[in-house]
Amino acid sequence: MTNDGPPFVLIVPELDNSGPDHWQSLWQERRDDCRLFAPAPNRT
Repeated sequence: MTNDGPPFVLIVPELDNSGPDHWQSLWQERRDDCRLFAPAPNRT
């Protein structure tokens, strides 16, 4: 895999997410260089 664009910030939220006022949520909303890691839910 190659990435020719600028580097980005990978955000890994805590269990049950971080809430709308947490710095992770604010960065994701305000910055174009942030990506949220959201794993697929477990299926049993």
